[in-house]
Amino acid sequence: MKFQIFSKTVLITLFFFGFTEICQAQQWLGSSNAFGQIYRYGNVKVYDKMSIGRSTITTPNHVALTLIHENEPVLRFSRAGGASQDFEIYATTWGRLNFRGNGDGSGPQLQDMMSLHNTGKLVIGDITMQTPGNYKLYVEGGVLTEKVKVAIKNSADWSDYVFAPDYQLRTLPEVEHFIKTNKHLPNVPSAEEVVNNGIDLAKMDAKLLEKIEELTLYIIELNKRQNKLEKENENLKKRILDFESN
Repeated sequence: MKFQIFSKTVLITLFFFGFTEICQAQQWLGSSNAFGQIYRYGNVKVYDKMSIGRSTITTPNHVALTLIHENEPVLRFSRAGGASQDFEIYATTWGRLNFRGNGDGSGPQLQDMMSLHNTGKLVIGDITMQTPGNYKLYVEGGVLTEKVKVAIKNSADWSDYVFAPDYQLRTLPEVEHFIKTNKHLPNVPSAEEVVNNGIDLAKMDAKLLEKIEELTLYIIELNKRQNKLEKENENLKKRILDFESN
C-alpha cells in the first residue's frame, strides 16, 4: 500500500515537472528563455501585434509586425532548395526598401533587384540609378507589355488644332528651308534632344499626328491644284479642236 502511494506520488511529481518544462518551452517570454534563440515548431499565431528586435519603439496600433535592427532589418524568405531560391526584403539606412534575390539562379549570391524609395520612386534593375526629375519609375533593360495606354489632360494636348481655320500652315518652300537648316521637321525634337531628354509618348504621338494632318492638308491643296490644271487643260484642248475645225 505504501509502495503504491509512493509510486503515485513520484508519477505525479514527474508529470508536474515535465508539464512545467513543456509549458516553459512553449512560452516566448520568461526567466528561463528571455534571451537567445527561440525555437517553436508548428504554427505560431499572434493575436494582436509583434515587434522583433531590440528597441523601445512603440508599435502603432495598425501595425501587426515590426522588424527592428541597429543596421538594416532584413526579412528573408528561404526554401529547402538552397540559397539560389532565397529572397530578401530589407530597409536601408537612407530611406529605401530594397528587394534582393538571385537574378539568374546560378549561385547562392543574392543581388539587389528592386528599390522603393521613401519619396515614392521605384527603381527596377540597377538600384544605384536615379530617376530624373519627377519621374516615379525606372526600369533597367526596358519593359515588355501587351498593352500601353497613355492619357492626355485635355483636348488641347492633341493635334486637331491643325484643322482650325486660323492654323498657320507652313508653305512647302518654308518646310524645305527648315529641313535644310535644322536637319529635322519643324516642331519635332532633334536626335540630340531625344538622346538627352528622351521622349514623352503622348506628346510625341501628338507631334507625329500633327505632321500627318499637315501632310493631309498639303495633299488636299495639291489635289485642288491638280483638278484646276486638269480643267484648264480640258479647256485648252477644246479651244484647239474648235480652232482646227474652223
